[in-house]
Amino acid sequence: MLVCALMTQKCALAALGCLFIFMFGTSLRGISHLNVKLPLQLHNAGYPSTYHAQVANATANELHALIQDPPEPGNFGDMGNRIARFSVLAETAMQDSSVDQQRLISLLRDYFPWWQPSPATYVPWKQQASEFVAEKGIVICAGYTNLILAMHLIRSLRNVLNSTMPIQVAYAGDEDLSFHDRRVLTDLGPDIETLDLLHYFDNGMSGLVGGSWAMKPFAMIASRFKKTIVVDADAIFLRAPDDIFDEEPGLLETGALFWHDRAFIQEDDRGRHAWVRSIMEGREPSPMLNQSLFWTEDVYQEMDSAVVCMDKGRPNVFMSLLFASWMNTREVRQQVTYKHVHGDKETFWLASELSSSNYTFMPTYASSIGTLTPMYNTNPPPAEPLNPFRSPLLNPDPPLISSSHDPNDLKPRLGALHEVQHHRIPSSHPSRPSPKQICSTQALQLDHLGRPFWFNGSLRKNKSNKDSVEMGIFTDVMFGSANVTEGREAGWKVGHVSCLRRGKTLKLEGELRKRLDRILDEARRVDVEVLGRNDITEKMQEEEKNKPPLSGWDASVAGDHAA
Repeated sequence: MLVCALMTQKCALAALGCLFIFMFGTSLRGISHLNVKLPLQLHNAGYPSTYHAQVANATANELHALIQDPPEPGNFGDMGNRIARFSVLAETAMQDSSVDQQRLISLLRDYFPWWQPSPATYVPWKQQASEFVAEKGIVICAGYTNLILAMHLIRSLRNVLNSTMPIQVAYAGDEDLSFHDRRVLTDLGPDIETLDLLHYFDNGMSGLVGGSWAMKPFAMIASRFKKTIVVDADAIFLRAPDDIFDEEPGLLETGALFWHDRAFIQEDDRGRHAWVRSIMEGREPSPMLNQSLFWTEDVYQEMDSAVVCMDKGRPNVFMSLLFASWMNTREVRQQVTYKHVHGDKETFWLASELSSSNYTFMPTYASSIGTLTPMYNTNPPPAEPLNPFRSPLLNPDPPLISSSHDPNDLKPRLGALHEVQHHRIPSSHPSRPSPKQICSTQALQLDHLGRPFWFNGSLRKNKSNKDSVEMGIFTDVMFGSANVTEGREAGWKVGHVSCLRRGKTLKLEGELRKRLDRILDEARRVDVEVLGRNDITEKMQEEEKNKPPLSGWDASVAGDHAA
């Protein structure tokens, strides 16, 4: 009888394990290292009766036990394991109404005491009234220092691109964004509201006041949108983002979409790559990380976080966002995160990677938008073997990923890169090699069809000069390449003004040219409304008067002023 009983238990445990894999295999990857303990007595009176509830109970018990041994601020791997367990717990709460959601909520309070959710905060495991939450929307992080840039962004979305997505402008208290400034923003168009993050997070622990970059993951968590696009105030869209959650294949598959930064390398990486490898110790890199140039230490930084798209309706995505917020809390960022990476930008993908949550990077690396200028050295760069792992897509026309791609299958992605790299582009094609460069403060990103989608750095020629209202000159695009090392003639020369050299180029013309001109006109109208026409005229006259004569390096980055 004892043997029969043990065999019955083993069979039941095996069945529960299969169900566990079936339930979570599509959202969580590589979770065998979690060692989630299942109850020995499946039908013991002390345990709930359903498989979902039993998994939830076992996971909650383990998370509760781990509270006694909190992770050190630098132990990102341990925290990642706990976040993966939270994803399991939240998934079961969504799948089965018999699961006690109060245990999940109580554990979240214990682990994240700085979070104070409200009825207007979207969470995936709870049915919420439509007056509180919305299916999708845009969150813009803005304060008094970048108010006008945020106005440029909002007016272009509403008046030029005709975006109807609701917008929340996130800020940290009245000193960050005054009542007057908030009224100015909400009056820019329909369905625009503000979001004070201090109503949702304890500032003593989160450090959001004066937190700058740290605000973005918190803003995504606090927003009322299920599908959220968080945007820097200095970003500009060239196409409306309204349909991205329905059209972008990688986002549809994984619920998290990121863009690569400029592909450049520097000799002193400040221990960045070694640190990432240390927190990944004992883990298998995901397929997405395995094809990353950052993982192979061929680029200095991985992600441009000026735009981030995440579907919070997926519990693993929501929990990875909580993890990214934890990385940006005051203590963790000061002691660890910002000592190793530049602000928030790497925390989004690291949180997904360490919590075993699938995510997608757009295959292309950042391009440049501005005006072509001659290079001083016109000798051809040394020939190199083409390698799709080191060369992002340069051709703007073919789709990068088919609509049915599997994010874990690298063949479609690498096949697309290989096809472009080994295809001879006709001389009549609008994208062709150039002996020139584009020097600007903007980094351009493409959509999944290879079209210019958005850029960071604002419409200003130099956003860092707060006294200047001069707009950039945008006539050309140069597509980013990953075939760079420091000092090589092709690729990026990164600085305050970054130059992309010898890439394939595209003239901005046709409908895209008209659209960008309208965006610039809308921004100029904002400047006049806020600063006054006379003030702007005086500023521009003063700038022109004080311009030094162009020579040397200045001439090569002068855009339309260069010969």
